[in-house]
Amino acid sequence: MNLYIFGWPSCIGGSTTRLAHLLLLLYKDFAITVVPPDRRAFEDTSWMEAAARLGIRVRMLSSLPRKLDGWALSICNYDFLKRTLVSVRKRGLRVAWSNDMMWHFQKELGALSLGCMDLILYVSQAQRQALEPGYCSALLAERPSLTEDTRWGWIDGRIRQVPWAVIDNYVDPASFPFKDRFLKSGWESRPLRVGRLSRADPDKFPDDFPDFYEGLGLREPRFRVMGWSETLSRRWQAHHFRSHWDLLPEAAETQVEFLHSLDLFVYSLSGRFQESWGRAVVEAMLTGAVPLVPSGTEHHLRNLITHGVSGFLCDAPESYRHYARLLQDDPWLRREMSRQARRDAVERLCHADSHRADWRRALMKG
Repeated sequence: MNLYIFGWPSCIGGSTTRLAHLLLLLYKDFAITVVPPDRRAFEDTSWMEAAARLGIRVRMLSSLPRKLDGWALSICNYDFLKRTLVSVRKRGLRVAWSNDMMWHFQKELGALSLGCMDLILYVSQAQRQALEPGYCSALLAERPSLTEDTRWGWIDGRIRQVPWAVIDNYVDPASFPFKDRFLKSGWESRPLRVGRLSRADPDKFPDDFPDFYEGLGLREPRFRVMGWSETLSRRWQAHHFRSHWDLLPEAAETQVEFLHSLDLFVYSLSGRFQESWGRAVVEAMLTGAVPLVPSGTEHHLRNLITHGVSGFLCDAPESYRHYARLLQDDPWLRREMSRQARRDAVERLCHADSHRADWRRALMKG
């Protein structure tokens, strides 16, 4: 089956990172052509060489035949909606659309109502619950004369005509190797290293950050944050960041280097933000950093953690404090949970055969 993926992979950014790992996952199952947004992609020698090794073609849309057969896949790509979707449909490709966010893009709902999408992909049930009402409203706008008694039956029938599937994100375990924090001598006396990795989105940080971290009550910790920015510095300019803080911009270190430097991945979030999946949490688990994440049903994060085995689900600041102190006071528990985090991520969340089967089923459904 031919699969034309519109976008370009990278190691930074949720959707482009997801694309990079999908290429590693699917290159044996589909005849993949990556269609980049512009010709600068051909100057990215590392990814061009990787595509060549995997047998993946890279082509501009203008260089492809006028008639194509197969699927066009777009992941969280507004430029695709704005500039490319109509041309892709005219060439005969079916369109699979995946929005990684918890909100709709401009033009997304219009494209659905016009029948330009053949398959809707969600990354989690939490995301489906957030996005599906918007899709229903877009279809309703197409028939404003429907009565209250008939409109929802009509919408349900239309939604069923546009197949959908929930396919979890895939993270390649080999890209995030495990690090045993307990091998080198002196590990007992070094500071506990606590941190987080995310985009520098102010809404991702809780309003009481960095007091939240300092309020964990840990003994001489080291706090490390990657994904910091001038905007965040201005937001908390009144806070005195002492020497035990490392505030790093995006890509100051590789994700692997940064996650290997952490013992605990404490991922508190603003109440204004909903996490559709949680890639950074799974990356942390793969490397052996023990995650502490919010337990709320508005996030998918609670489905990533096996509570008390591969991490902890926290419903209040007191929960974060309790579990962080427990893991500092009991290094042997921390060591076991570090290993279990890796095992849980590999076996339950990142099982390649299961993910490939999900993709085959979804595209066959469409």
